[in-house]
Amino acid sequence: METFKATGFLPFLEGLQKHRASPAGRGRVSGGNTLSVLTVLNATRQRSMAIFELHEATGMGFLDFSQAILSLEDMGFVAISGEPGDEAARLTKLGVDIADLVHSA
Repeated sequence: METFKATGFLPFLEGLQKHRASPAGRGRVSGGNTLSVLTVLNATRQRSMAIFELHEATGMGFLDFSQAILSLEDMGFVAISGEPGDEAARLTKLGVDIADLVHSA
């Protein structure tokens, strides 16, 4: 399993940009990977988690995880906040609704 120790979300974005520029990085993350991020966040009491903890909890590789986070943020399901090295992902109201729908299916 691919792991990544970053001091902030910026290294995630830089790694993603480099990967997308390569021929191997032209695909998008699959829905299952994105749903696993929603599921992990939805299972937390505050529906929020530090990025590095969320990455570890999903068991996803760095590139899949960073693509999933960016995709969820673009769709308005997750909000990223905090200082570099201390970022957190939080489910938005829409993200909670989607995660609840996925869980009940």
